[in-house]
Amino acid sequence: MKPTKRILVASLLIMAGILGGCGEQTFDNTTIHVGGRTIVQTQIDPHKDWDGWYTLRYGIGETLFKLSQELQIKPWIASGYERIDDKTWRIHLKPNVTFSNGRKVTPEDVIASLKRSGEQNNRAKVFKESTMTAEAQSILIVTKEPYELLINDLSDPFATILDVADTKNFNYEPIATGPFVIDAASFEPNKYARMVRNENYWDGKAQAAVIDYRVVSDMNLLYLAMKRGELDIALDLPQSIAKTMQDDGSMTVLSTVQPRLYNLYFNMDVMTDKAVREAVIYGIDKEAIGVKQLQGSVYPTQGAFPDFTVYNGRNLQVPTYNPTKARAILAADGYQDTNGDGIVEKYGKPLKIVLSVYQRLAIQDIATEMQSQLRQIGIDMTIDTHEKSNYFKAGKFEMGIYAMVTTATGSPYPFLNDTMSQKGSANFGHYHNEQVDTWLHQLSQRNPEAVQIRLVHDIQEQALNDAAYNYLGFHTSYVGLSKHITGFATSPTDYYQMTKDLKKE
Repeated sequence: MKPTKRILVASLLIMAGILGGCGEQTFDNTTIHVGGRTIVQTQIDPHKDWDGWYTLRYGIGETLFKLSQELQIKPWIASGYERIDDKTWRIHLKPNVTFSNGRKVTPEDVIASLKRSGEQNNRAKVFKESTMTAEAQSILIVTKEPYELLINDLSDPFATILDVADTKNFNYEPIATGPFVIDAASFEPNKYARMVRNENYWDGKAQAAVIDYRVVSDMNLLYLAMKRGELDIALDLPQSIAKTMQDDGSMTVLSTVQPRLYNLYFNMDVMTDKAVREAVIYGIDKEAIGVKQLQGSVYPTQGAFPDFTVYNGRNLQVPTYNPTKARAILAADGYQDTNGDGIVEKYGKPLKIVLSVYQRLAIQDIATEMQSQLRQIGIDMTIDTHEKSNYFKAGKFEMGIYAMVTTATGSPYPFLNDTMSQKGSANFGHYHNEQVDTWLHQLSQRNPEAVQIRLVHDIQEQALNDAAYNYLGFHTSYVGLSKHITGFATSPTDYYQMTKDLKKE
């Protein structure tokens, strides 16, 4: 809903403090103002944790390879690669790439950057364990063991190429190769970040001179700032505000279905009754949640990978919404509503389940809709809300929803292995199936694409029919743009936003 007049007046007064100005703003086409809830982090060393996502989004950093709109690998500051044998790869570098300090990027620089990433980030350990050799205009990488995902890893934000030798402050002033550089003196962790044009950018001068990022937590204020022209771009919008902007007519709203999956986990150590898990799956109407209640902000899915990829789940034979079957499964398992309160019981004990959620994207909204739907089949589901997702690692949950990217580097293997293998870092529900383990091992090997597609299909189908997971839907990203803005990049991965073509007219 649009803000009321009273809220509008109060919000404008607050906005003056948030954006640091007052009165009407004069038009400035040299600076692009960006607002959003979580768009500034504590630091931007791309080799640490997940902070490389922001280094790429800001247009500061670049990787050797990147992902296309279809999540296929393509060269970026590399020109291509050769696979010599199972462990040996030659990466060819473009000859004209320079760092923001004007120094040409050499093979030795690339090796130093990848080695640092391997030291700083456990997810990049392949770089730490590999032998790398500089050649004339390429690098030779020999992995410790055969590793199919090397090129995919070279597109991960943790593989952002930095000038390791000259960077003095990796946390706040990394020297990289993108069209913009950060103004470290003005950086305020979790509040404000300012990027300025990289005058030494190798791929042509950026159109924008300055890009200001400012955290605005109140979405109504974000909308008002866009309407007044105090912001040019609004990121990570909830669907309700995106619709308000769309209806306003003075702004453009872009929507992109991302491979960020809302994954429903069952704790296999706690919810040992498969019939109950199956009833939950049959009792959830994903279409009603994503399309009707949440108005498209969650794109319903049967599989873990988007429809626009070759690994889509359109042909999966898995449980789908069927409340009649859900009730029949519970009845066959001994559950009956004996007192007429709408909740089934077994041995006199009502069927109660706790769903653990954390405050992220549409998770809480999904949970509320699930609660209503499951009650219709006789399950009393309560919602346990946390600030963060720490309860997963602790194993203190019955069911839980986790929002996770399934194709962060284009390959389906990391997600499937992390969530389903016995030692998987995201196998929070302790799922185990020996056949799935065998297929996962095969998936990690070098195979024709048709074989990979079949393995991805079989692994998902088995795990979903084991009632270990339920893939609820993909997150839809909404971005609001001023009519003056052109060249803003949207992508399923959400890495690539600020490019040299971004312009305010």
